[in-house]
Amino acid sequence: MAKTTSEKDLIKIMYGEAFRAPTARELLTEDNPDWTSGNPDLDPEIIETLELQYERDLSESIRFNFAAYSNEIEDYIRSDTGAEDFDGEFYNNIGTQESVGLESELDFTYDHWQFSLGYSWVDAEEDIYEEGEFVETVESWGIPEHQFNTTLTYRPVEQLWFELNGRLISDQSREDYATASGWDLDDADGYHVFDFTLGTADLIENVNTRLRINNLFDEDYDWVDTNRSNDGYTYPAPGREITFTAGYEF
Repeated sequence: MAKTTSEKDLIKIMYGEAFRAPTARELLTEDNPDWTSGNPDLDPEIIETLELQYERDLSESIRFNFAAYSNEIEDYIRSDTGAEDFDGEFYNNIGTQESVGLESELDFTYDHWQFSLGYSWVDAEEDIYEEGEFVETVESWGIPEHQFNTTLTYRPVEQLWFELNGRLISDQSREDYATASGWDLDDADGYHVFDFTLGTADLIENVNTRLRINNLFDEDYDWVDTNRSNDGYTYPAPGREITFTAGYEF
């Protein structure tokens, strides 16, 4: 549902339901002591989302967006123990994951320049089970509470642009979940990283190119895989990566 309160304001209320089917790994993995065993009897996760969004044109060149949302995942798929049909850990539909969050973004356009600044906050929790029994509700694995994003784009002509993207991530939650699971882990440190893109579109007729530099300043940081909480996976991020692509349209 959307309602325009003036020429400059727009309010939206959105509700949605979706599902996530189990992956092949969650269904079929077997005979591998290093991985959680698959479970062919898994049901899909059921996801419910409610969101309130507000948009306002502050001027011809400045736009503001704000959103508040809540998500709930039922039949949450995570590792379990204690079943007679499995040795060790196996995937099972147990518990729920719930999150509430806020997102805001300010967009500014002037001449050949575009700038956006975004902030998000999220509070996510999930249930911990052991041998099918509820233990406690803890902070969800690997989700940072705060995140800032910024994008600066310069387009001297329509066919050429330069773009700088930045991300600032707060500490990534691990300790709460790990303590409940009997592990000894602290939260993973937050980080900041910048990416750069140079793109063209028909600067040369029918040719599109893109030069991208990820992790422009070659920062060292770790990121937590939020889909692998049962294995405790935290990875060192790759250093600076440079890619170039080109395409020709016939």
